[in-house]
Parts: sequence; structure tokens; C-alpha cells
Amino acid sequence: MRIKLQSIEMDAGIQCRAVIDTETVTEYAERMTEGDMFPPVVLFGTARRAWIGDGWHRVMAAHQITASDIDADLRPGGRVDALKFALGANAANGLRRSNRDKRRAVEIALREFPDLSSRAVAELCGVSVMTITRTRDDQVSHCDTSPTVTGADGKQYPARREQKQ
Repeated sequence: MRIKLQSIEMDAGIQCRAVIDTETVTEYAERMTEGDMFPPVVLFGTARRAWIGDGWHRVMAAHQITASDIDADLRPGGRVDALKFALGANAANGLRRSNRDKRRAVEIALREFPDLSSRAVAELCGVSVMTITRTRDDQVSHCDTSPTVTGADGKQYPARREQKQ
């Protein structure tokens, strides 16, 4: 399905890359101009308003060549659904994520879903639990007042376990 670019929300709060790779955008734009086919971008919402779950570089390349629309996989949902998808996008394919990209995804997830357990956040972001724990400790140790977190199973667990002596 083709979606009008003007219908796509460019919400930087769910853009999980540390920086947009302008060389990649330019390369994609050149290839689009030459007629190369790209996988559809993954969007959440409606044809009138949708958020990017995967495909920021492709959408920006389409804007660069002043295209009016782009091939899209439009899924039901909204901003939160797009964000959850975006957090783990490119973990296994596409333009690989840098360590800075992974850290940004984790920071966004911790900010947007503060009550999720480290394991649940790790699953969303496609990173190790240790990465979440380190980032959470760096960010939240001075202001964490929540006594519980929500696990991937939806149950509540203590936020911090006592160290065994």
C-alpha cells in the first residue's frame, strides 16, 4: 500500500537512532530515483496519520527526492505501538545499530515505560538484560522511587533485589 508522506508523523521521540545517517539517506534517495525497490516502511496508525515503527532513513530519502508517497506496511495502532516496534527495529536486519543507537533505544524505553522490568525492556530493545541494568543504574539510581516493576509476563516484581551476603 502507498501512504502519503504528509500523513507520516516524524516524531523524534520515537526515532531510536542516535543520529540519522545522512549518507545512507542520500544513497537511498539516489537509489529511489534510479527506480530501486525498497522494503515497505512499517507504520502504525491510519492512512491519514501514522507513526514510523521502522524506516526513518527510507522516509527521509523519499522526502529528499520530494516523493509524495511511499510503500508502507500499515498496521493498526498508534504512537506507542510504533515506539515498541521501533525500539527493536534493526536488531537483526537493515542498517545495523551502533552501540549509541542501542543506548538511545534503551534510554527511550526506560523513559517511556519506567515500570517495566529490565528483562521486559531488554526484549523490547533487542539487547541484553545487562545493558538495561547498567543503563538503568546510570540513569535512575539517584531518582528511582518505584518499589515494583512490571515483568514481561505482566506481573509485578520488586524493583531492586537485596544483594545476597
